[in-house]
Amino acid sequence: MKSSPAGWLQQDRWCLAVFLLALVVRAGYAPLSAWVDPFLRSDPLHGDAASYDLIARNLMAGEGFGTSPGVPGAFWPPLYPFFLAGLYTAFGHSLLAARLVHALLGASAVGAVYAAARTVLGRRVARLAGLGMALYPYLVYFGNWLIPEGLYLLLLALALWAMAGQQRRSSRRGLAGLGLLLGLGILAKPAALLMLPLVGFWALVAPPDGPLPARLGRAGLVLLVTALVVSPWTVRNYRVFRAFVPVSTNGGYTFYGANNGQAFGGHREGFPPPLPGLSDPASADEYYRRGLGWIAEHPADFARLALRKLARLFSPLSVASWETDYPVPPAAGCPVRGLYGAFLASALGGALLALRRWRAVFLFHLPILSVLASAVLFYGDTRYTLPMVPSLLIFAGFGVRSASERLRLRRVGGPLAAGGGDP
Repeated sequence: MKSSPAGWLQQDRWCLAVFLLALVVRAGYAPLSAWVDPFLRSDPLHGDAASYDLIARNLMAGEGFGTSPGVPGAFWPPLYPFFLAGLYTAFGHSLLAARLVHALLGASAVGAVYAAARTVLGRRVARLAGLGMALYPYLVYFGNWLIPEGLYLLLLALALWAMAGQQRRSSRRGLAGLGLLLGLGILAKPAALLMLPLVGFWALVAPPDGPLPARLGRAGLVLLVTALVVSPWTVRNYRVFRAFVPVSTNGGYTFYGANNGQAFGGHREGFPPPLPGLSDPASADEYYRRGLGWIAEHPADFARLALRKLARLFSPLSVASWETDYPVPPAAGCPVRGLYGAFLASALGGALLALRRWRAVFLFHLPILSVLASAVLFYGDTRYTLPMVPSLLIFAGFGVRSASERLRLRRVGGPLAAGGGDP
């Protein structure tokens, strides 16, 4: 079976259809987002976007990587600011042009998720997952915030497709390509580091079967290439700060902000306070020390806080800096919560049905498990669910396909399906 994008388009026009649908929806919303989105209406560079934009402009001006000209920083991960600088170089400092490029990234991620789902679970599941990806509201909504999520989701979707292909026919080149995608993903979103142990486990248990040394070699190759991709930036950080910083230092800031006596599960504005006189790595170490100290002294409070973070993670209206859900009229809030609850229930049902072939579908569990771990350690809100949305949609599609197949077979009096994927 052809595994290239052209091969997929030749075999299944649905892949092109969901890509074009996703592109039309995203490109159509891009020029409207600054007027429709209340956060972008008040600030087109809302939240983290202001820092990424500033670093990108400093890079273009030859002032180095940092928010202050000529002062090197390690607080923010590097890939997205360099990507944004490239967009500004090509199109000028146009936020609309950047959002349109993000629309293309999002549509490409839809196509990659479709291909991954079809490789593992068949065409009908892929169609449902692809259609869901194309129209999923928060993928469209957050795609217009100039933050790394759009770039990271494309890299993650391509990684899932690469993993699906390796389960059909493993090769050193394919495993090296997977390591490249994972390394770039970590440089975009360092939280992706939480996926690496899971990727190693996937390489050991996923099809095709083989002797243990071969499977260990498969895992080792992926992780080695991932480390090689990340290592140049790690070396840069060591040369600048004389400290071991794999990617960025904002993990310490976020960790302490998420785990303290006033924490509510999201980001509290203005907290934690800056630590004058400390470098980025030293500040991160101190923030981690404070956060771990609070957890050690208040384990029961941390457990309750972790549950609150997970509740926020699965709320469709949670906002990072708001302690309560975003206020919407009951006439809108109830349907939103109801539809989102039905979606989560269908995804859970599909995941349970897929357990009979868990080794083949474990790659789709990776983003879900890593996001859950990240939410417990850091923050939980709607934006942080995005990396697991492709997997949730795939499992939901599998659940819907399985249920419809069971109903069809009962009507015709045939045996129930065993849960396999269609070609």
